Amino acid sequence: MSKSERDGYVIAGGGTGGHVFPALALAGEIRSRRPEAPIVFVGTRRGLEVDLVPRAGFPLEFVRAQGLVGKSYSGLASGAATLPFSFLDSLRILDRHRPRAVVGVGGYASGPVVATAWARRTPSVIHESNAVPGVTNRILAKLATRVVAGTEAALAQLPSAIVVGNPVRPEFFAAAPLDTRDAKRPFRILVVGGSQGASILNRLVPAALVAVRSQGIALDVVHQAGKARRGLGFDRDDLQAFYERAMDGAAQVREFLDDMPAEFALADLIVSRSGAMSVAEIAAAGRPSLLIPFAAATHGHQEANARALERAGAAAVLTEGAATSESIAALVAQLLASSERLSRMGLAARTLSRRDAAARFCDVVFGVERAR
Repeated sequence: MSKSERDGYVIAGGGTGGHVFPALALAGEIRSRRPEAPIVFVGTRRGLEVDLVPRAGFPLEFVRAQGLVGKSYSGLASGAATLPFSFLDSLRILDRHRPRAVVGVGGYASGPVVATAWARRTPSVIHESNAVPGVTNRILAKLATRVVAGTEAALAQLPSAIVVGNPVRPEFFAAAPLDTRDAKRPFRILVVGGSQGASILNRLVPAALVAVRSQGIALDVVHQAGKARRGLGFDRDDLQAFYERAMDGAAQVREFLDDMPAEFALADLIVSRSGAMSVAEIAAAGRPSLLIPFAAATHGHQEANARALERAGAAAVLTEGAATSESIAALVAQLLASSERLSRMGLAARTLSRRDAAARFCDVVFGVERAR
């Protein structure tokens, strides 16, 4: 193996877009500064990284890892049974690539790969994107060379972390401020439940938007529904048919939005879950939002993420327990009643964004390799 092959980076983690997209933003920053350095991603065969990483032009390898936190007894047993294999896979990958540094961005693959890096004395950095760190990152924080965080709130449980922000693709920052919108066109509503969709948004939001439209408010809707869930009453095709009947076709239903920055730029209001990356992308685009946090999110981190935007005057927050089609309709109508308020909320959101997050994250990664 040549020296150049050993001077690369391993980025471990994935599962959801909230883990994959910041990892890709970091990889892009590394590539721009060190175009000759190899970058290898490590994930599992069940996550979005299977599609997104190769599409971005990076090699992807796999470990046999499953989750342990918040699982049933059978899920816990299954996850524990894969642990030896995940560490064996991690050891083989690090032996083969001998990276200058390992980066963990969250997700099932992050734990065994970062722990193996510690055992091999390979420098490592972990990134915590949420306001409330998960159990895995709290454990890995004791092993990693450096810890970086997306928000100041994470410092309560990760006091040694360096706050760099959550890396967001630069295209999100290109969205024009809402005060430039054409007041004569319908309000564009973007409904997005994260990279895999959200059942509660699919169940409740369509009827809510029909109710808003019945008040004489002109709407244009784009709804990311996630993968089809046949038999549960909110299949993608069923949603499209509902919108076509109830809104005369003034809505588009998509399984996955390939160009999310462009969709954010067109939106006047985003109705969303509040995963860390969703919140970071909303802030970067400077868009007002109605956030419905995932109630079962570990340690309530989605609500903590959402409340940070709410405190800044950038979002309205509705808990799952309070969310009905009626309550969603009332809030959406209230927000759309004032274009000036929407504009102020968008400006407030953008004050929370960190345009240089990927560069700052990269600085830390380069710093640990020099500390060897």
